[in-house]
Amino acid sequence: MSNAASHRSLFCVPVLAMFACSSIGCTPDATDLGAGDNLEMSQHALFSALSVPYRGVNLASAEFGPQDPTDFNSGVLPGVYGSNYVYPDGDTEATYFMSKGMNTFRLPFRWERIQRSLSGALDSAELGRLTTVVNAITGKGGYVILDLHNYGRYGNNNNVIGSSAVPNTAFADIWYKLASQFVNNPKVIFEIMNEPYGMISTEAWVVSANAAITAIRNTGAKQLILVQGYHWSGAHAWSSSDVYGTSNAVAMLNIVDPGNNYAYDVHQYLDQSSDITKNFAGLSDQCTSKTIGSQSLKNFTDWLVANQRRGFLTEFAGGRNSTCYAAIKDTVAHMMNNPTVYLGWTYWAAGPRWGEYMFTLEPSNGVDRPQLASLKPYLRDSISMTLTPSMTIDYDDGLSWCATVTLMNPSFFTIGRWNVSIDLGKSKLNGLWYGYVTQNGQVITVTTSPWNYPIAPLGSQRFGLCGSPVGTTTGYLPTISPSATGIVLGT
Repeated sequence: MSNAASHRSLFCVPVLAMFACSSIGCTPDATDLGAGDNLEMSQHALFSALSVPYRGVNLASAEFGPQDPTDFNSGVLPGVYGSNYVYPDGDTEATYFMSKGMNTFRLPFRWERIQRSLSGALDSAELGRLTTVVNAITGKGGYVILDLHNYGRYGNNNNVIGSSAVPNTAFADIWYKLASQFVNNPKVIFEIMNEPYGMISTEAWVVSANAAITAIRNTGAKQLILVQGYHWSGAHAWSSSDVYGTSNAVAMLNIVDPGNNYAYDVHQYLDQSSDITKNFAGLSDQCTSKTIGSQSLKNFTDWLVANQRRGFLTEFAGGRNSTCYAAIKDTVAHMMNNPTVYLGWTYWAAGPRWGEYMFTLEPSNGVDRPQLASLKPYLRDSISMTLTPSMTIDYDDGLSWCATVTLMNPSFFTIGRWNVSIDLGKSKLNGLWYGYVTQNGQVITVTTSPWNYPIAPLGSQRFGLCGSPVGTTTGYLPTISPSATGIVLGT
């Protein structure tokens, strides 16, 4: 699907290869170096360059309910286009928000509109509207998250996915057909469902989600997939089981992506109770505290680190007051300062029909909304620093070798993400620990893992690797690039 050379993508959810080293060399306990080939090279470069590559906003309006634009589930679906709902102008929205530094646009839409009957053909008019917006944004270089905004349901009878009325085969069908339409656009991301809740169980939702993921991969699509947890997918309640049975922290570990290119998608509004096991959904313009964002995200972040998973925050927002401005900054700063596990974030929301909605980022007569000022510090280009790498061969018996790489930070800045290249020469890589690895030919690029970041000012971090010669007995040891790139923490 791309003209780029085949490589292992950093966008996949990699599994670190852990090794135990001894006097006879390093023996891998696991040797999964990741998966997900043939992604667009610009995505690879983007992820290498930025701490948290996807940064943007929701473009709401195509998901609005037929009667009340503030109640997505009101009235009788599908509703009338141009009256009950509209699609945003992709060109206008992308031009404005990309000028502010954003690159990612979450586009909510309704299942009942794009597919008028379960397992039926896609509606040509609705698909045309959706495709027009996608092409306008991606044509400018932006990324689009296709968000099936249905809360785990289909139709006017509130039938849930996984039931006899809406079987998993129907859920797989809609995603097979949607993915088939966008399989050749590498700037499209698939978000399989918005805020599933009130369904059969957490375990049943995992089965449904896996069916949709498999259907997407069966089209040949390689793009990133976002999968939300059960019960509104609130980050604050990710480990909670007192409300809805098995916690997301347990059940969602059973998500399976044949393409190994997915992330866990959560929401977090800032009117959250100080009791973070409670659920709030952006009902107030008053934020609980200036630090409620990082407080609410911490448990989910720790889970991502512990389980070597990737996360994405697709909805968060705060009102027009000083506490919320600080809380918005705190939320984004938390993700930017955990770059080994967060892929991105999209603020809720912009779009043509919000009016004076308390959270809107849609400009008023060309004037920025005040919340944008809280996001702007995190929309600038990343600040990069040159690091000094060195490699020591720890073991070499002619049949295998192991090495340690040390990265020195000569600056007075804290480094949050780094990357360094190593030419394997006449060797093959058998494994690597304390780093994520991609490979293009004989050159590997190693980037930050949660186990060796950040790099303190004037400090250092290390990772290790092992390999073996291929078809030679001399000149097979790897060589390291004389320089490495470090991204200053929080940019």
